[in-house]
Amino acid sequence: MKKRLIALFGLVLLLAACNENNADEEAQAEKTDREETETAENTYNEEPEAEEAETAGNDGEGLVDMSIPIQQELWHSDKGESYEVHGKLGPIVRDGDLAILPVTLDTDSDLTVGFPSLFNHALSTGEGISTQQGLDIRMIDAQEMTVSHPAVLLLDDHQSQALYTFVGDEFNRMGQYTFGGNHGPARYFGVFAAPETESVHVMFRRLGVMENIPVIDRDELRMLTMEEMEKALEEMESDQDREDVYSQVIPDIEEIIERELNQYSRGPEAFDGNFERIQARVFPIESYRESVETSVSRIDEIEHATLMLSTDVLFEFDSSDLMDEADKELEAAAAELAGAEGGKLEIVGHTDNEGTEDYNQKLSEDRAAAVREKLEELMGLSDFDVAVSGASFHDPITENDTEEGRAQNRRVELHFTPPAEEVEVEMETGAELPEALGEVAAYPESVQTDDGEIEIESIRKIDDLLVGRIRVKSTENAEGEYTALTYGFGNRIGARGWHDNETVGFSQYTAYAPTLIHNNQRYYPLDYYLDPLEGSYAEGWMDQAEEDEEYIIPLAERYMRSPGENGYFTSTVIWPAVSDESVTVDLSVPGNMIDEISENQMERSQPWRITDIPVETEN
Repeated sequence: MKKRLIALFGLVLLLAACNENNADEEAQAEKTDREETETAENTYNEEPEAEEAETAGNDGEGLVDMSIPIQQELWHSDKGESYEVHGKLGPIVRDGDLAILPVTLDTDSDLTVGFPSLFNHALSTGEGISTQQGLDIRMIDAQEMTVSHPAVLLLDDHQSQALYTFVGDEFNRMGQYTFGGNHGPARYFGVFAAPETESVHVMFRRLGVMENIPVIDRDELRMLTMEEMEKALEEMESDQDREDVYSQVIPDIEEIIERELNQYSRGPEAFDGNFERIQARVFPIESYRESVETSVSRIDEIEHATLMLSTDVLFEFDSSDLMDEADKELEAAAAELAGAEGGKLEIVGHTDNEGTEDYNQKLSEDRAAAVREKLEELMGLSDFDVAVSGASFHDPITENDTEEGRAQNRRVELHFTPPAEEVEVEMETGAELPEALGEVAAYPESVQTDDGEIEIESIRKIDDLLVGRIRVKSTENAEGEYTALTYGFGNRIGARGWHDNETVGFSQYTAYAPTLIHNNQRYYPLDYYLDPLEGSYAEGWMDQAEEDEEYIIPLAERYMRSPGENGYFTSTVIWPAVSDESVTVDLSVPGNMIDEISENQMERSQPWRITDIPVETEN
């Protein structure tokens, strides 16, 4: 059956004319065949060129299909077989402070697939508040270095409604969001904060990252609203073109809200047109890395950087006198600071909570002062406006009720403003890799572990991001366990390899453990701090907590599950971009825990390393 795209756009123009200018009820449209959109070989193919669909409008100009094709092979763990998902994504339609993300998915397989189950509608990753975000679809602005969650409407009864809907020719919601088998395609429309840039990337659970999705204003796109769709369907002489009509619909924000409230029997009165109740959360992305030779680690936020040095390797117990071995640590810190452009430098001492507050306050101040004096000797600090202070035990980065946690809290922090462009820090010792703790292979070979066979599908540089795809296959001895990409030795370790005695930043099913080694630095997956919805129960939980709780969420696969016999799963992990043409991916025990865990725990951790992985770049 030929697609009647031209007739449809003629109908759009006709509706607009009737509403605004009372023009003639008939419009002439020249019939053409719709050009099929070529699909990419996989998620990380080079960016497709936009295709033009010739249409007959009042101006006679052609329209450009700005959507991005989707094609990905997935494993259906329940059925024990693979299938191919295909479809299209975007463009993102900006409407004031909000925007709508259209996604269409289908498969030629006889398998039936639920769109929400594919993207985990019951997302629960341990931090206790992520279930309020809708599906596991995140929008990444690599220019602003932010990540956006789906918008949520908070209702009067503290209940929340994620803002997305499905449109299709089915009699119930399940039919609209199910594809494959006897169903048509699933058409999802999700609401997000409006991007400020002209294109963004979208990260899906299982499908990976789709890059460079165009962002346009609604008035620039001739698409049907739901109201116009209903009129178009009424005008049809037969049902054969219904799919064409659905494929040209993008609901507006109020239509999405009304449909979803009606779906859950709340009624449109629960909204009352108050857009201020919509929370479209946008979070700044942070980068965390550690030296593989010293205790120096670094956090990069937007226009702010922090170096952290363990005081256990700088000072003796109960002392503020630097040890001889502290020179190497502070030389590494000086090398990092040398790349800055001056400005304010804050040196802050921190302790654990053992001892009195007065004792720890003086110790933290004295240690910060000792670090300043040594840095002045090593590099000179005349370009910096230096401030020295102590925080005692009032700003821990983790719990103080374990030795590992107390060790992390005993630190000196250096806060400064990094340069606009990244400065590569060269280390005198060269680029030798640290000793591997487990199986090692060179790309494209895989490593064999008790958690399954692990291989790197690809690592692709997209703007300032490195997007990795890691496949875990079942073997005779293991069914591709999620622990292949986590820390499997029993301790609760979360984002950045930090010990977590509660739930802060912890998710046993998230691929937070694979790190990237470059230039004697270990880069952890990019991450961000997740805030709860304002006015929600979760916000109340956090306000009532005895200590500040901050939930760190990595830009990585968030819900991995065993694929069963002969199956596989593929996870996405995003690191900051580095300059090399090849990199090493390493899953190891966090450096601050190597001396603490038992031999049995080390064996259970199943560390591995894959070297010489080529970095694909945009053409």
